[in-house]
Parts: sequence; C-alpha cells; structure tokens
Amino acid sequence: MRYHPFVNSAEVEQIKILRDTPVNGGVNYFASPEDGLTLDVHHELEIGVVLYGAKDVEFEGIKYAAGPGDVWLSTGWEFHVTRPLVPTCELMLFFRPDFLGDELLGDHLWLNCFSVPPHYRPRALTEATRRKVLKIALEIAPEIDPEGRSKGWTTAVRLGILRMLFFLSRDWEFPPEAAPQSGQGVNALSRVIPAIALVHSHLSRRVAVEEAAAACTLSPSRFRLLFQEAMGMNFSGFSLHARLSHIVHLLLETDRTISSIAETTGFTSASHLNIQFSKVYSCTAAEYRKCNRC
Repeated sequence: MRYHPFVNSAEVEQIKILRDTPVNGGVNYFASPEDGLTLDVHHELEIGVVLYGAKDVEFEGIKYAAGPGDVWLSTGWEFHVTRPLVPTCELMLFFRPDFLGDELLGDHLWLNCFSVPPHYRPRALTEATRRKVLKIALEIAPEIDPEGRSKGWTTAVRLGILRMLFFLSRDWEFPPEAAPQSGQGVNALSRVIPAIALVHSHLSRRVAVEEAAAACTLSPSRFRLLFQEAMGMNFSGFSLHARLSHIVHLLLETDRTISSIAETTGFTSASHLNIQFSKVYSCTAAEYRKCNRC
C-alpha cells in the first residue's frame, strides 16, 4: 500500500499543532478500527507504542499485530500503515536525529535501531520488556501533552526515549550484514548532525553535498561515508526526502498551487517536482492532495 487517505482528522490536527517543537507527538484514542486507519507523513523519526488495545502495523514486506507495550520504529521517508483491531490507545513520538544526539546503547549508536530495514529493527520480544516499555510510555505521555507540559519536559521525553530504546536493544542484535565497515567510528552521527540541521532549516531549497560537508568541517568524500554510516542512506536521498515531506506538509495545510510550491522548494517546475514526488509516493502531488486532504 503506497498511500491512503487520512481518516483521523483529530490526529492530523494534533500533529500540526506540535510541529514546531523539538519533539512532536501525543496520545491518540481510536474508538473503532474504522476511525484509526492512518499513514503517517513526516520527515522525523517515529516511535509508536500501544498503551492498550491492539493494532496491525504494516511496512512494505512486513506486517504484525502490536499489543500493549509493543513498539514500532520508522523513518520518515518510508511507507507504513497502522490500523486498530479493537478500541486502542497509543503514544506517538516524532523527532529528528539531533534530538537524541550521539548517545550510545551499549556499544552501538541508538540510531542503528532505525537505520536497518523494518524487519531487522528492535521490538519488545518478551513480556518483561513490554512491561518496561509500557511504564516508560505512560511516564512520557503527560510530559508530551501540550496542556500539561512543565519546565524541562523535552529533557524528560528525551531521557524516556533513550531508556525505551535501551531496553529494546537488550533483546536485539544488530544484524551482521548491516554492520558498519571495519574502521568506521561510532561517532558518525555527531559528525553529521550539522548537516541534518542545515537541511531541516533550509527545506525551501536543495542543499548541496559540498555545503553540507563544509558545515561539518569534512571533505565531501569523508562526509558521504559518515552520513551513510549514521543515517543508513546517502545525503542526497535524505535531503530529497526531507524536502518532499515538507511539500506534503504544504499540500495538506495550504491551498498553494503545485507550481508555487515547486518554485519555493528548490524544484525547477511542477513537472520536475511531480517526477521526484511520484518516485516516493507513487502519485503526483495533486493526486496526493486530493486523496489526503482532511
């Protein structure tokens, strides 16, 4: 499934409200399966946790049922669908890689949990881990609530996410076929964070590899290697997906024409935008807007 209309307008509105914070999210309630079929559109990383009830979680090539304490991890540039099976409550968290920095989980970067294909990513495999994850999620929920935030709430959420990923990683082994090449350091993410910040602060244009490398005080060749290691994809692909996610935001939240959007996001024309957009979303920008506007 490549795209699907949003059917939960309350959830979409909540994400709009929280878009400008360092970490986005909230608690979503679905009274019935028909109310909660969603495809997330975002350029942030995502962690979802079922608080009660059950959901189907589907990536391309993998589908599983998630119950209380179960987790799904996704990057913002891949397609995934979730559908409640019964009345369900979930905690959703969205954040950029620089929110967690270069923290280690044992001997590997936390970002490794996201950089491998979906079927390799850590999940709560034991009842003990599910209980720990659920406890952390319930602690995070009031911190992320826009009406209940207190001083230092972003720090509380950050520490909660790291604790959650730590417990998930205890049940998990980084797949050997996805391991970094010999000689690559564990500090790749910290070295390329300036480039990630540069892309997200300039979504209205294409950031060249040379410019991103300079922001990180690296040569272009060294930067390419470190970025691939840290992010699991090359810089050009990351930059394109970030701009396309921004375009999705404009399609859903404004009435601007496709030509106007193309002009202000670094594409030469509406046709050029649609070529790149279709490669990722399997439809034109206009078709996406028609199917997904709430």
